[in-house]
Amino acid sequence: MAYEGSTEGADAYLRAAASVSSESGVSLQIHVGLTLSNDPLRSSILPPLYGSGCEPERTLICHVEDWLGPLQITDLVRDPQSVPRDLSLHREVLDRGFIVDCATQALCTDSA
Repeated sequence: MAYEGSTEGADAYLRAAASVSSESGVSLQIHVGLTLSNDPLRSSILPPLYGSGCEPERTLICHVEDWLGPLQITDLVRDPQSVPRDLSLHREVLDRGFIVDCATQALCTDSA
């Protein structure tokens, strides 16, 4: 399912998808919108997942590289310490057992 941000309809759809996944055992993929930052994700996407009983090991959260903001792969490779990033949300979902996916093409935009 695509989740572009918190609206009444999107939140209801997310809760329903998480519930169906929990009850049926079917995996759930959530494609997170590009403009969502960590705080809105924590407050809108994660509570329905945590509260629905969905199985984290069957739940894939896609495009988590976007949680890092603009990032040039060459900066990350050449001097990773120079790229300040908040990885707390990544750690939170991984610690709870969710699967995360990075679409690396978004990282490979450097022309250098």
